[in-house]
Amino acid sequence: MALFYDVRALYDKHSNKEEHVVEELIVYVEQMSKRLDKMKKHIDAKNYEKLQKHVTILQPIVEILGMDQASEEFNGVQEWIAQKGKTKEIKEVYKSLRKHLRSAVKEIKKDYQITVE
Repeated sequence: MALFYDVRALYDKHSNKEEHVVEELIVYVEQMSKRLDKMKKHIDAKNYEKLQKHVTILQPIVEILGMDQASEEFNGVQEWIAQKGKTKEIKEVYKSLRKHLRSAVKEIKKDYQITVE
């Protein structure tokens, strides 16, 4: 049983065809790993527009994988973007979000034997 994600929605979407679920998980793992690092750079630079782009891509992935805590953290990032907040206001939210996403990526890679560079 996965601790950090839930793929039931993916299995429903793909009529329980595991090969399709795995293909989609590979894309999700690549996106989460790549965009998470870019988010940090945009937070530090207060580049709200580019940060919004990455949030817009990652948030639906987090929601389809049933990652409720990370979804709430993305809502916090969205609020920070809307308010054009200060960097120190979002650092803890980002750290928690990063922890949740990295834990999920690690677990997905292990559970589905996915290797991504």
